[in-house]
Amino acid sequence: MDAREWLELSYNHDNITTEFFRRFECSRVTPEMLDALLADAWRHHGTNFFRDMFNVVGDHLRLVVPLRVRVRDFEPSRSQRRILRRNADLRWEFGDAEHNRIKDELFNRHAERFDENRPQQLSDFLAHQAHFRPCRTLECRVYLADELVATSFVSQGKTALSSIYAMFEPGEARRSLGIFTLLREIEFAQRGGYEFLYLGYAHAADSYYDYKKGFAACEYFDWRRGWRPYDSKPLASELHPLDGLEVRSFLDEADA
Repeated sequence: MDAREWLELSYNHDNITTEFFRRFECSRVTPEMLDALLADAWRHHGTNFFRDMFNVVGDHLRLVVPLRVRVRDFEPSRSQRRILRRNADLRWEFGDAEHNRIKDELFNRHAERFDENRPQQLSDFLAHQAHFRPCRTLECRVYLADELVATSFVSQGKTALSSIYAMFEPGEARRSLGIFTLLREIEFAQRGGYEFLYLGYAHAADSYYDYKKGFAACEYFDWRRGWRPYDSKPLASELHPLDGLEVRSFLDEADA
């Protein structure tokens, strides 16, 4: 028995469903359908849609915190403005998502940065014919002279955009290109009159994804009460009782 099986079979707390890990496959969704799914804390990688309340990180469960930005209210922070100035020599553009060899090679170099939960391949995040399956998907391409140094992928609903994945050249890490592409995605959403940009999942505890928590006009999804303003304070009062539980301890008990 693994951690997910144990949770699904054994745990129900405070009227929260035990469906902690939900999945379905869908080859096409309308913009309106995508908006509704995003608003209910669903995400997708290609045609795989998922809604995870927990991730297993190392030996511990970590509570997932979905995040989104109200783009009309967003203003970059001082540090984010510095990132924009630092990258003034870059050229960037939006277009339909395209999966090709150059992006696969960039993905592989970027993946080497991860010590755990290392992503395996770009096709895990993008469907075949990603520009329209399961919905229209765009990419932000960032160039230094003629060299592609970063790419991010964004799915397009009617009133919202959702950031799927971003990757960049490890040798350009000082540029904070993950934040840079998110800033460009927010700007694109503002110009297009969208209401939200969904940033994806972070964790309630400190994690690699904490940079997503540093955006103004940010909201987080409370699994009990829905979307709430995120004011950069710790989410300790909102933690689920299982957050931080050591996986091995209860799996040993379950298998006993």
